[in-house]
Order: sequence, then C-alpha cells, then structure tokens
Amino acid sequence: MTLPQIQKIWYETNIDGVSIISWSTYFITSCVWLLYGIFHKNIPIIFTNFLWILASGMIVIGILVRGS
Repeated sequence: MTLPQIQKIWYETNIDGVSIISWSTYFITSCVWLLYGIFHKNIPIIFTNFLWILASGMIVIGILVRGS
C-alpha cells in the first residue's frame, strides 16, 4: 500500500484519494515507536520504524508539495 502511494504522488503527480491526516498519523506514530526502540535499544524496532518514517514522510511531503 505504501509504495504505490509514493509512486502515485511522486511519479504520477496525483494526490487524489490520499489522506494527509492518515499519513501524518502514521508518521507521528512511527516517530514515537522509533523513540521507544532507541530508548530500549531494540534494533528491529529502530530499523523498521526508521523505514516507515522515510516512507510516510515521503508521502506527507509529497501531498504538501503537490497539493499546493
């Protein structure tokens, strides 16, 4: 679901049907989990949520850039 959204926003420049609220929530949640992983020194949580932050961040930034 995430990679097709990135493709839709960045390559097709189409943001129809993509929710800024949902993806911002995913981004914030991943940031919290990343902090949890760092605090508990849990490498799988850190790695996974770092990737989620990159992906959801690309989508949020894409929505903001393409939506204006």
